[in-house]
Amino acid sequence: MAEAALRTSARERVQKLTAAYRTILGAYEDLESLTETELAYLSEGRPLAEVNELLRTKRERLREIRVEEERVTGEREWWKKSRRSLPPRDCRELLSLLDSISRTIERTVSGEAECRSRLEQAVAWGADSPLRPAANPKAAASAYARGNHRSGERA
Repeated sequence: MAEAALRTSARERVQKLTAAYRTILGAYEDLESLTETELAYLSEGRPLAEVNELLRTKRERLREIRVEEERVTGEREWWKKSRRSLPPRDCRELLSLLDSISRTIERTVSGEAECRSRLEQAVAWGADSPLRPAANPKAAASAYARGNHRSGERA
């Protein structure tokens, strides 16, 4: 009787996991589409407000992925605790699949954060660059006088 209840509970949990993975997959498909649109907007020279709106939408989708990942993590813990009562092969395969999906999601989310961090560093570097005339006119004039400018002419 307890085994039948456990199997019913396991089936329900598999259905919940399937729904969570469908949500995650849909979110990733949206992210890919948004990234393609973002690149098109940038290449077309569209206003930054439009690009920023796409980035906001991407952040929302990443939040959804994180919520679903937390749900999946909770389910993984239940499967780990229940694996002794379930068929070993099925449970091992499911846990392996869950671990693989979790690692993929973590890489994607950390990759987005790493890209954002590098972009912020590049923007900060560009704003603080001594060769940039608006940032430091004296340094730019000095660089120009030394011949370190783009046109190749000396002052």
